[in-house]
Amino acid sequence: MNDPFWINEPSILFRKDKILQIWPYEHMSIPSKLNASTRFVILISLFGFMLLNNYLILLFGIVLLLLLIMLMLYMKKKYYESYENNLREDNKVFTPKNPLNNVLVSDYTENVDKPKVKYPYNESQENEINKSVKNFVLENNKDNKDIGNIFDNVVNNLDFEKSMRQFHMNPSTTIPNDQGDFIKYCYGDLYSEKPLIIY
Repeated sequence: MNDPFWINEPSILFRKDKILQIWPYEHMSIPSKLNASTRFVILISLFGFMLLNNYLILLFGIVLLLLLIMLMLYMKKKYYESYENNLREDNKVFTPKNPLNNVLVSDYTENVDKPKVKYPYNESQENEINKSVKNFVLENNKDNKDIGNIFDNVVNNLDFEKSMRQFHMNPSTTIPNDQGDFIKYCYGDLYSEKPLIIY
């Protein structure tokens, strides 16, 4: 329910499903609230002009609309653009050939300078991984005429989720892996301060 602001799409003020929204409610997004306020200002200005036949009411409505536009620009600058850019710079890490972006045996010869993944695994990446695996299945079974229907029903999607449970993303994505940080994670600072001997 993330509607665009009416400056970007003026027709949203007069759409059939939105025209009765003239009061901003808490559950609405900020652009939806400002669109509802705009409808309210337009409605009150037109009624006021028809009742009183005074152009100052229309001018007051236009000033209020300009204030709403300035408020939206301020909100956009303050809230939307102040967030850090969460777009993945390494958006090519989940490929159909390596959906989990684990270190492959071929990486030791072909991709020795494999960069470290900048973002650790989180739940939002699960959809991206699943999509990549589904693309892998579709690409490798092009000769099957019914392959397009494989992920169409609930049973097949549940089977797909069950089949994905034995696959996991490795925490180390570099070659060679970072053994120093792993030991620090496992043991921290040893109480005895004795050096560790790694065999």
